[in-house]
Amino acid sequence: ADIVRETSGAEIAIVNGGSIRTAIRKGPVSMRDIYAALPFNNYIVAVRMNGRQLRETLEHGVSGVEKGEGRFPQVSGLKFAFNPARPVGKRVGDIIAAGLALDEKRDYLVATLDFMAAGGDGYQAFGAAIRSAGDYSDTGGALHSSRLAYNDPGRWLRDIVAAYLEKSGPVSTKLDGRITEQR
Repeated sequence: ADIVRETSGAEIAIVNGGSIRTAIRKGPVSMRDIYAALPFNNYIVAVRMNGRQLRETLEHGVSGVEKGEGRFPQVSGLKFAFNPARPVGKRVGDIIAAGLALDEKRDYLVATLDFMAAGGDGYQAFGAAIRSAGDYSDTGGALHSSRLAYNDPGRWLRDIVAAYLEKSGPVSTKLDGRITEQR
């Protein structure tokens, strides 16, 4: 999610957990490792969406957590808390987006994968945001919308990740409290 956000220049990134198919072990990372982890032909898009749509996106992402569904969101540029014991649609609590408490009326630039932007895993808010622009059009699958801020179908996510890792060198992981489960 961090690489998706950084590549697109977005404030926030949300990637469905199901797009990541396996872990990458500690040690040298090969292209085979990256292709195993990211086997799909996904590319990055960024959409301007309001805070209400962002909340809806996170609510959808945690709606199947007890079933281990692949739509669980992996995030960058935001922190949120959720309670899986609450009813679907009312599980997400506090959200910190782009460093501040979520403003449901503010527009945020949110990066994601084309799969999710097209409604994959049931994510509808991205498409709704794209279609909400007065200049929206769909000509043979080519979308035009002033709400679509970044769209690069010429580079697969796995190739972007590989280039990033090659450039950045060793990666260290740590928990940083982006997603908090409450009971």
